[in-house]
Amino acid sequence: MRKPPGFETSVNRTVPVLSVSPIAEDHLFMECIFSNHSYWTLHANSNWKLYRRLTLESALTALQENKFQSSFESDLLPSTWKDMLARIKLLPTPPLLIVTSRHADEYLWAEALNLGGL
Repeated sequence: MRKPPGFETSVNRTVPVLSVSPIAEDHLFMECIFSNHSYWTLHANSNWKLYRRLTLESALTALQENKFQSSFESDLLPSTWKDMLARIKLLPTPPLLIVTSRHADEYLWAEALNLGGL
């Protein structure tokens, strides 16, 4: 699995993560996951800071201005996760894209993985 630059060597640092969705509950769910460090050890020596954006365009602006390790996407109507993936691949250091969906199925996961999402 590809890791963003500097990710392997992060020790006791803050890792910025971008949550992109027009739905407030999506952001709350992601905050809950990232604040529950006792249940998982994605990277034990890091603090995770979640930033919220509501649209693809506002997310791309944030991604160009800041170094995010990964970004989460969910229901970016009228845009899609594929639009976001295509746009972040153009960045000098593209972050990982983790696709989230309330209506996920095997087709979505296979497509996301085959196109470069997580």
